Amino acid sequence: MKTIPPEKKHYDLVIIGGGVSGAALFYALSKYSTVKSIAIIEKYESFGQVNSKWNNNSQTLHTGDIETNYSLEKASIVKPAALMVSRYASSLKETKANKIIFPVSKMVLAVGKKEVVQLEKRYQLDTVRRSYPRLYSPQSNLIPEQSISHGHGLAVDVADPSKLWIATHYGLLLLENEKDLYRVGKSRDDYMGFSVHPTDPSIFFTSGHPSRGGNLGFQRSDDGGATWKKISNGANGPVDFHAMAISPVNPNLIYGWYAGNLERSEDQGATWKIVNREIAAVYLSADSENESKLYAATPRGQGVMVSEDKGTTWQALSPALEGGAVSVVAVHPQNAQILLVFSQRLGGLGKSNDGGQTWTRVNESFGGEAVLHITFSRIDASIVYALTHENKLFKSSDAGDTWVQIR
Repeated sequence: MKTIPPEKKHYDLVIIGGGVSGAALFYALSKYSTVKSIAIIEKYESFGQVNSKWNNNSQTLHTGDIETNYSLEKASIVKPAALMVSRYASSLKETKANKIIFPVSKMVLAVGKKEVVQLEKRYQLDTVRRSYPRLYSPQSNLIPEQSISHGHGLAVDVADPSKLWIATHYGLLLLENEKDLYRVGKSRDDYMGFSVHPTDPSIFFTSGHPSRGGNLGFQRSDDGGATWKKISNGANGPVDFHAMAISPVNPNLIYGWYAGNLERSEDQGATWKIVNREIAAVYLSADSENESKLYAATPRGQGVMVSEDKGTTWQALSPALEGGAVSVVAVHPQNAQILLVFSQRLGGLGKSNDGGQTWTRVNESFGGEAVLHITFSRIDASIVYALTHENKLFKSSDAGDTWVQIR
């Protein structure tokens, strides 16, 4: 079809807007219809500058999951920006959010044998599976749940801070956008020592008890908790790690406490050895900057203990915490000088900005309940969650200085 001069006053058809739909309609009618003259009106300098532009998330969120023309490198750049939009929307009140953002289904369509082969190859890549685990988790793996019961672990998703994983006595839960609670997968096992991989959002680790009784040993999930595979029994196992920690600096380095012994693995749980038989740990946290540094919250008046040699030897972290039990210790993921504890000596939640040398009592609103789990978001470390012994969930948006109950 010939291009019609702009001075022409009459057209058989005028298309308003040269976005994805307008441009597609223009092409289809030009190539396959008998319409003789078509005008398309577009305010931008060329077609497809809004919806289909890779760095524009104003109308459709481009996370790279179905944008098959993206390289994986481009997808890794685009995804964080797109998630900023969804996180902003989720922070709004529902009545306001419903006016400006609308969830819709997305689909990838392959046309012809060549495209089918290309798409199959793309979505079989491990890198794509790790970046977009929900593409591979059938909706049946997320079962709506009403409440949190017997919480044993807490972790913010390493790629999406709107997701909070909660390990319980009856399986794994997922809280999305602080309001939608789901049970993940079909397992009802008791997950203790729950830990997430520091960089890969699809990989989880846990120990605990199967629902039928006994001990699980050390387990790993590669699909966001939908299914689990036993990796090893641990030392003198099968173990039931009630406390476990993975190093953010070296994800191959994992610690677990079982039956009075601290165990260490340096091959991501394949093999274990006992490195200390004296430390009593109810909670373990690995330092976010020093691979060799490990913290242990203790129940017997030692406060918080610290090891500088990967758990082999220990010393008290601070006299301010000694003489009372500590139920949890958490390390800021971007500044290892910032620590949070729940301490009997401090009378509740305490915060240190100097690596544990001095402590300040936080004026929290936990209502006298003991905090058993604290987790920072690795993407936005100002976001922190705390779970109490009564399974109440609290959130801080300022790295632990103030708190509000969200569930």
